[in-house]
Amino acid sequence: MEQDEIIAKSEMLLRRHQSLFPSASLSQEPHIGDVFSLFAAAFNGGLVKRGCLSADALFNKLHVRIPGVFEQPAGRELYDLWSAWTYAWQHARLLTCEPPAPPYRGRPKLRSVPFTARSGL
Repeated sequence: MEQDEIIAKSEMLLRRHQSLFPSASLSQEPHIGDVFSLFAAAFNGGLVKRGCLSADALFNKLHVRIPGVFEQPAGRELYDLWSAWTYAWQHARLLTCEPPAPPYRGRPKLRSVPFTARSGL
C-alpha cells in the first residue's frame, strides 16, 4: 500500500468513525483491526522507519485534510495507537522467547522412594 493510499484510508476511517461511532473507542474491535491493518502496511512498507508515516508525519498530513483532527477523541486515539505500535515494532528484536514446553506424554512415572518412619514425631 502506498503512502497516499494509507493517508486516504486513515482519513476515511476517522471520518466514518466520527460520524457513525462518535462515542466508541478505536481501541476496540472491529475498529482497532482496521487501524492496525493500515499501520502494518505502513510499517512493512518501510514508511514508518523512513519517517514518511511516523505518528507525527501522519497527523501533519491528516491535519491538512481534517482540520482539528487532534482535538477529536478518535484522532488522539489513532495517534496514541500508531505511536505505541511504532515503538513496539521497532523494539521487537529485544524480546526473548522461552522455548516451548515439551509435548505432554501422559502421567509422569513416579520414582519409588523408600519410606522410613521416624520415632519421636
